[in-house]
Amino acid sequence: MLFVGLAVVATVQRGVVTRTHATFPIFRQSFPHLIGGQDLYGRYPAEQGIEARDRFKYSPTAALLFAPFSAVPFVLGLLLWTLLNALALYKSVERLFPGSDAVAALAIVFPALIAAVQSTSSNGLIAALMVASFLAIERGRMVRAGAAIAAGALMKLYPAAALPFVLAQPNRRRALGVVSLVAATLVVAPLLVVTPAQLWAQYRSWAAVLFADAGDLTFARSIMVVIRSVVGFHVENWWFQAVATMVLVTPLASRRDAWKEAGFRRTFLASLLIYVVIFNHQAENSSYVIAAVGLAVWFLSGPRTWPRIALLIACMAGLEAVPYFIVWLWLQFDLLEGARFIAWIRAQVPERADAVPEPSALAADVVEA
Repeated sequence: MLFVGLAVVATVQRGVVTRTHATFPIFRQSFPHLIGGQDLYGRYPAEQGIEARDRFKYSPTAALLFAPFSAVPFVLGLLLWTLLNALALYKSVERLFPGSDAVAALAIVFPALIAAVQSTSSNGLIAALMVASFLAIERGRMVRAGAAIAAGALMKLYPAAALPFVLAQPNRRRALGVVSLVAATLVVAPLLVVTPAQLWAQYRSWAAVLFADAGDLTFARSIMVVIRSVVGFHVENWWFQAVATMVLVTPLASRRDAWKEAGFRRTFLASLLIYVVIFNHQAENSSYVIAAVGLAVWFLSGPRTWPRIALLIACMAGLEAVPYFIVWLWLQFDLLEGARFIAWIRAQVPERADAVPEPSALAADVVEA
């Protein structure tokens, strides 16, 4: 009921009290623009908001998927949209955490979901699709996995990061083939309502928007912005992202046999969910609902120590990039078996008692001399 209540409150706030918030109107109007042959990525101040950033940035397929929310009255469409985001995430988290842990996980995720639903963003749905793709892959249901990955990636690119789970399947060629076929089907799905020439023009326009956004150094609430402000000099986003990606995938290369372990796969999922947010140059406050699912996996799969509790509280309190970055480094440390490596290093260092003779032994040596 709490998740339904959140959706209802957000609907009243954004659809009844005021309609000045641009996010849902942008989503809603994308389908009429698609079928009307208009550029999805143009500016429509009278319909979608007056700021320069108030324009559609998802794929043509996403515009097609917004058709049900455009076909009904505004308030009803908004209610359906907020309910979809809230309940999809509720269901996916419940399935990811069987038993009593599900309640704790939902409690961890809920504060971040408030920001996501209140802003009428798609981030709750994106988080749900990423978890759904993981669960489908775990059960060998590659068609479902492909649909979840492709549908999510055609809204925001985050779910495409689930590709390592596909490539790690025993029959990776078949798995990749199924996922690719489902993705290709969704890419061309707008042909149901537009011509090939129109669809090609829309994809070209979308690519231009993505390319322009790639150079944004200031908008996001990512760890990259924090680091740049601390060091005080300009560093391109792609440098951070390249290094972070290498760190992310290193455990997959160095511990190939570990992929057979369910715990390793869940830990990698948690790392991935946080990575796609803190290293995204367009991450917003509402994006952290995706990372919050990774936070829940991390916290509930380990001991309840004070450092872990402190990090959990910091993340849930909305401090965002820095504590989430520390959690991500912790996850990568675990994936690389850092504790075992430190134990090995310590084993190579002789004990102090072995290195320095006891006083009684020194006295004996003097007497003998």
